Amino acid sequence: MNSLNYRIKILKFLKLFFAISLFFCCNLITYANNKVVFNKEELINRLKTMKMASSCDTRTGVEELETVKFGSYQQYKDQYEIYNKESVEWILLYRDNDNAYLMSKYVLDSLPYNTEKPVFERGAYIYDSNIYGMASDWKYSTLRKWMNETMYNELFSDDEKSLINTTYLDNTYVKDYEHYVIAGNHTEDKIYILNEEELFHFLGKGGIDVEESKLKATKGTDYAIKFRDLNTNTQNNWYKGFSDYWIRNVQITESDLSVIRANGRFNSKVNIYDKRYGIRPCITIKLKDSYDMARIDLSKDVRDVAADKKVIEDKKEAALSIYETVKLGRWLDDKNNVELEWYVIANEEGKKLLLAKDVITKVKYNKKKAELVTWKDSYARQYLNDEFYNFVFNDDEKQKIQSVNIKTSKNPSSSLSSDEYTLDKVFLLSYEDVMNCIGMENKYLLEAKPLDKTRISSWALRTPGDKDNRVSVVNSFGKIDLKGNPSNNSQGIRPAMWIKVN
Repeated sequence: MNSLNYRIKILKFLKLFFAISLFFCCNLITYANNKVVFNKEELINRLKTMKMASSCDTRTGVEELETVKFGSYQQYKDQYEIYNKESVEWILLYRDNDNAYLMSKYVLDSLPYNTEKPVFERGAYIYDSNIYGMASDWKYSTLRKWMNETMYNELFSDDEKSLINTTYLDNTYVKDYEHYVIAGNHTEDKIYILNEEELFHFLGKGGIDVEESKLKATKGTDYAIKFRDLNTNTQNNWYKGFSDYWIRNVQITESDLSVIRANGRFNSKVNIYDKRYGIRPCITIKLKDSYDMARIDLSKDVRDVAADKKVIEDKKEAALSIYETVKLGRWLDDKNNVELEWYVIANEEGKKLLLAKDVITKVKYNKKKAELVTWKDSYARQYLNDEFYNFVFNDDEKQKIQSVNIKTSKNPSSSLSSDEYTLDKVFLLSYEDVMNCIGMENKYLLEAKPLDKTRISSWALRTPGDKDNRVSVVNSFGKIDLKGNPSNNSQGIRPAMWIKVN
């Protein structure tokens, strides 16, 4: 009996041994199939002939870019539910005579920008001298340390490392949309992430058109999303499934930095301790035997920005050309002395509905903070029908402007207010006016700039917001926001009115 039990145990052991052996053999085969044999000469020749991302249209998607395989990292599960190391794809940002500057096609991992936090003791935060005032500095970030040690060794073999040049990163000043931000200390890195200025220099600034951000948008790998909690967009639009990723050194506060969102746009305030933001590493490959340190050069125009912008402006002009325009009234202040231009957005027998081309000024929708103030009792209505009306139009022009009975319906997402009627000469559009006369398709008409032609501004509707003290707006992306802004804050004013047709 004991002999039988012994044989049974031996058979079970042999079965387990063969199962484990088969498992590791299959995974070894999978790994061997996924890993591309490194050939230095072929890699360099490929990098010398590849199309640079910096020469592509800013509306190009990441899947349309040329890539090169180099290094390996955990990315996707195999049939055994294991994340094996696979060859990593890289896009070519740009190249010079000595170096090729690469960025991973996908977001490979997800970690906090920094993990060193001050300690709270005896009612106060105690800062380690190494992180005091430097938590957002790339040089002192735990992300930089991890990337140049753990990630670097995971990604590359010794032979592959021999091709990677050290890159000098100037972090003293970082240029964002409108100004330079004092950032941090320069570093010398084998692997790094781009800052905002570098990213926008090589992949296009974005923001003029939604699709212009596509070149900077990318997806995360399954490993980064499912195993490392990478933040991923779930909305039903072109960037569904795309991921957020860190850029370095645009410090907003001591604990806030900038990221690139899933839609390829810049977001200016993310906590550095949040682990949900991704890592899209960059490396510099030596194109010839040289020990000179690489340096990212932003002095040269790698993209015809003017041509890119012209394509978008032509598209916008074509979309707006269907609307008749009228010049009526003049705005005069310390900065502007301009004749106002209006789009005709509706025609009825003997009259036309005009909408100002620009966000002309800013005023508080109302001056009361807590209680519900509808269009009928708002300061904006009083201002437009009195001060604005008398300031902008001469007597002849006033003869053309009609007093009309307008209906302001309640917010479709809230039941706080009821419908009301007012008699007005100048007014703000309602949610219904926008949907009936413009629609959400022509976002170019909904996007508007102030008279000084700075960045696109939000502008108020007369439809209430979702709370007593809020007012609905059209935001700076040309989308209606029914949640709205606090109504006692200054709002962009884009007036509308009906005029008689001669």
